[in-house]
Amino acid sequence: MPKKYSLTEKKNWLDLYEGGRSETWIAEEVAHCDVRTVKKGIDEARQERRASVAEVELLKNAIRNHQDTLLNAMKQRLSNLKLPPVDLVPNSREENTGAYEESGTIWELLREHLKRDPIWGHLEKWDKAYSSYIESRIAFKEKTKSLLKEKTGFDVLDNPKDPPFIHSHTAVHQLYQIGLRQVMEMPDNTDPQNEIKADEKSGTVRFRNSVFSECPGDEQKCAEGIRGAFKELPKSLEALNLLPTYADLKESMIKARRALEELLLLEMIPGHCRVCRRLGLQ
Repeated sequence: MPKKYSLTEKKNWLDLYEGGRSETWIAEEVAHCDVRTVKKGIDEARQERRASVAEVELLKNAIRNHQDTLLNAMKQRLSNLKLPPVDLVPNSREENTGAYEESGTIWELLREHLKRDPIWGHLEKWDKAYSSYIESRIAFKEKTKSLLKEKTGFDVLDNPKDPPFIHSHTAVHQLYQIGLRQVMEMPDNTDPQNEIKADEKSGTVRFRNSVFSECPGDEQKCAEGIRGAFKELPKSLEALNLLPTYADLKESMIKARRALEELLLLEMIPGHCRVCRRLGLQ
């Protein structure tokens, strides 16, 4: 029965062969077997080495892809850490509350990698601050609507039919944005007190090219009421709540962005997760 040679012996033959020894010399001086056995063993060792190298490359690529997936999720999170635009008009408390959802498998894996990292505290504070600020803007918009109704005595409607009424889509929307810019001390070249005008010919109240109200016979009274609503709006509690919630949002954004940027500078996500364990990294 021919002798069986281990893979370790065959690898040794391959090393000797690549080091300059002939197959015949290896067969006679080392293996003490037929040269054909040595040739076959060298081929087997070479194939095993190729498979091993290929496996290592696959593993490296898998680890790199895993890291890239985690890093891209963090980069996307960083891109979402920005202040909402002034023209954002939230319509309800179910909309526009919460800047981002950290859910799904990728975020589960990130939490496994970064179990005790302070990044989670910073992101939680940002999300709470974002929701609080949007809530304050929703309240400010609702205050705009209630003041218009209070000062004019007319209903503020989205889909009005018969006058008199205030157009919600124009009056509330535009006065909310102008008032917001005023409270937040942002540049604005509008002057509602002088640009809100009664048009007795059409029975409307206009602001520039927008119709704020349709109120035949009550144009002057309605225009004065709309001006009064806008004058009172910046003094309301809802307006006063905008600046502190915005300041909290800005501060939490800066801290969360800094924490994420520092993490991304590593160009890898430290720690391990269940995918890492499957890849044999832990």
